[in-house]
Amino acid sequence: MSPKIAFIRAGSVRLTLDLINDIEHEKGLSNSSIVLMGIDEKSLDAIYKLTTRLSNELGDSLELEKTTNRKAVLQNADYVINTALAKAKTHEDGYEQYEKTRKLAERHGYYRGIDAQNFNRVSDYFTFTNYNQLKLALDIAESVQNICPDAWLLNTANPVFEITQLVQRETDAKIIGICHGFHGAHSLFDTLGLDSSRVDWQVAGVNHGIWLTRFRYDGENAYPILDNWIKDNASDWEPSDPWGYELSPAALDMYDFYGKMPINDTVKNNTWKYHYDIATKKDGMGNLVE
Repeated sequence: MSPKIAFIRAGSVRLTLDLINDIEHEKGLSNSSIVLMGIDEKSLDAIYKLTTRLSNELGDSLELEKTTNRKAVLQNADYVINTALAKAKTHEDGYEQYEKTRKLAERHGYYRGIDAQNFNRVSDYFTFTNYNQLKLALDIAESVQNICPDAWLLNTANPVFEITQLVQRETDAKIIGICHGFHGAHSLFDTLGLDSSRVDWQVAGVNHGIWLTRFRYDGENAYPILDNWIKDNASDWEPSDPWGYELSPAALDMYDFYGKMPINDTVKNNTWKYHYDIATKKDGMGNLVE
């Protein structure tokens, strides 16, 4: 029997499409029933059209539906993917709340705010004032526990670590926290000219804070390859895309200090010296998304 996969608040175009693509390419999931749930009908319609088009181009094996009803999407679900970003009681968009916090912090010398993980060194989500987000995640977990208690809840909504821990403590829902950050290791390997199939690697840490703790190429320690690249190429480095900061000056500074290479968003999880204005941030991490 094909599994039913429920997306809660499927309004994230980038994340939802990436997940649909992964599902299409996974043999055991390629005939899944996918139900997209969102409270904003306009954004829900948009992501439904995009996912339908993607599914058609990849073979049209998925059964796609959409709904604005949380209870309906959870009925008989085998997997529930939470991508939700809460709105405030003022009904502002979640990102509008981010901007208010960030602008307040900028008046005190911290570009992009002070209220995210490690006091906004990541600049992705609230830590101190994220009651709405944590409450929403807990509400979703309780709904899963009551309606489809055997389903696995896959949490991709930030703050991943905090939400996952909260749900584990306060509910009986079966939850796993998932972050895409480990993919950054492949960008590192590509830049170094390594064949990924010959790399034996491991990352360890928490969301937005992971390090390349094992790095071997053809069975040999590969960190000397990185050291040689730094010696010969670091001064000429330029980002290949807005998210390409794996070998930025900030990343290499962290590698020099900690002795292990930071991966993906971990690079943004560095010291205040890279964050007090946009010019400094770009000098440290390249032309990244503001």
